[in-house]
Amino acid sequence: MFESRPSNDEIDSLIDPEVRAEIGDPISMPDAAAVVYLPMLIVGLVLCVFWMETLPGPNFHGVRLLEDLGIGVAVGLALVAVTWFLALWLRPLQELEIEFRKVLGRLPARQILVLALLSGTAEELIFRGTLQPWIGYVAASVIFGCLHFVPSGTFIPWTLFALGAGFIFGWLFQIRESLVAPTVAHVVVNALNLLFIMKRTPPDAET
Repeated sequence: MFESRPSNDEIDSLIDPEVRAEIGDPISMPDAAAVVYLPMLIVGLVLCVFWMETLPGPNFHGVRLLEDLGIGVAVGLALVAVTWFLALWLRPLQELEIEFRKVLGRLPARQILVLALLSGTAEELIFRGTLQPWIGYVAASVIFGCLHFVPSGTFIPWTLFALGAGFIFGWLFQIRESLVAPTVAHVVVNALNLLFIMKRTPPDAET
């Protein structure tokens, strides 16, 4: 049976004041993500612009740019629809959602959008904009999936999804010769899946 995550106030009440004074306030998930993804974003931008020259890219203009935006949104929505449908029927995906809720807590929509934008953009700059032209499509996609590995059986579906998504994002970059479509798709997937995880009520939840 799914148990709701205790609120931050309930958790705080369990911490001894002397311990809290010694260790300080715990860092929030969005703050922790910013610590990881902001440096990635900066490094990725530098590498894409000055080394691989994948930014702005040959097709970063006019109608082609609008096409890439549309393709990115369409692919992102398709991936979200598939995962949402499968999560209705597959127990491993339902258990994965429960674990994500435990880890993330109850993130407001604004924090989810910031987290999705940071993570999606930074990862695409590094994996598609930098690694893929350097080591190749397959290697970059496999590394992307492996870096989403968590040593827990519950998170295996997440690793497999990341592996498949990495190949799809890499394919978009390959055929469009632009980071726009894969980046938009990645951000859409991260944002909507996190929103669904926060909002969805597990099938066996009881009040």
